[in-house]
Amino acid sequence: QPGGDVALTIDAALQARIAALMSAEAGLTTVQAFHNNKALPVGTTLPAAVVVLDVDSGDVLATVSTPVFTREQLRERPES
Repeated sequence: QPGGDVALTIDAALQARIAALMSAEAGLTTVQAFHNNKALPVGTTLPAAVVVLDVDSGDVLATVSTPVFTREQLRERPES
């Protein structure tokens, strides 16, 4: 409804912790040698997404997706 109030429910600390875990440095969203992946080389970034909901209230507590890119990067390489 136009002009209605919006209540944000994101938990900033939780969002930051999940973003840190999903960073390339943490290695959870990149191909690792132990994966024995024949299709992708070690170090390849894997797309991933996390949505954390409070099932009792329906609140969205965190949303994170990877890989992260800037608008400039998207403009320069739209196929990425």
